[in-house]
Formats: sequence, C-alpha cells, structure tokens
Amino acid sequence: MNKALFIFQVVVLALLFSCGTPRPTTQEYGSLREKKERFDYTAYQPSKLIDGVKEYDKVIEEDFKNVPAGKAFILLEAKSRAIRVKAEFCNEFRTPSEEHTTVVKAWLKAFKRERYTDLFLQEVKIKEDNIEYWLPIQEQLISFLQKEIYSSEIVEFFIVYFGAYNFDHVFVINEFQKVQ
Repeated sequence: MNKALFIFQVVVLALLFSCGTPRPTTQEYGSLREKKERFDYTAYQPSKLIDGVKEYDKVIEEDFKNVPAGKAFILLEAKSRAIRVKAEFCNEFRTPSEEHTTVVKAWLKAFKRERYTDLFLQEVKIKEDNIEYWLPIQEQLISFLQKEIYSSEIVEFFIVYFGAYNFDHVFVINEFQKVQ
C-alpha cells in the first residue's frame, strides 16, 4: 500500500536520552574503534530484546488504542531504552524494510540528527533465545563485525530503541563486543 495513504500519528514520550545518539561518521569511526573509552558502555543495561518488545507492546496498546483499524501509526521513543544484549550473530544482512527505514528517518528527523540517516542502510540478523530479529546496524560497524566475529558466535550488542511502525519494533545497533 502506498505510504501516502497512511495516516501517521507520532508520539514522543520523553526527553531525548543522550546514549541514543548515533555514532560518528565513517571517516571518524576508525579512530574511535581503537579508542573504545569514548563509547559509554555503562549507559546500556543488560536485558533481553523480548523484554523490550513486551514493554513497548504495552505502550502501543495503551497509547494507540483509539487508532482506527487499518490505520498505520509510528511510535517514536525519545527516552530511548539503551540495552546490552547477548545474542547469536547470524552473519546475514539485508536492506531495511520500508517500515524500519520510516521509523529510523522519522526518529533522526525528530531529534535533529538527519545527518546520520546514511548510517542505517543495512540490517543484521541476530538470534536471542531462538527468536530471530532483524536490526538496523550502523554502517561502519559491519566490516568490523564481519572481521571480528564468526557466524553463530555469541556477541554482546549495544542497542537503542527508536520506536515502532504499528507493532514492528525498531531497535538499532550502536556497538558490539566479542563475548569472552
């Protein structure tokens, strides 16, 4: 269905949480990868993706209960939940769905971060507790991920919740670490 036919409702729930800010440009990233102290790992709380999905399903059910059936909506989360998740790296990538791209672009625009739009051109498949997830990943992380991590290896991903298109939740990957 043509996106122009949808009625979008955008909800911003709280103030922008600083750890949700995307990483620097590709040119700046090489030096930062060697200086990991610039990334605030402590801002990300251990969690499971399914817990985030359940939490935001409740928010959507409450906040969008009056949206007519068949009408699309977007939830943008300003107080972006920052979590660290241990999951299996599946070494599969794809172009993000139109819905995921819409949420990412809307989130970046809402918080005056449009310059980072080109950071999320691919999604990576990860698996946690036998549930597969496709998450947008920062473009500059992909080559490092493919060099440092083997397929099926458990990885700690640092993830931020951007929002949802209907009930299709969008968590983005800002960093990763090999699990020792």
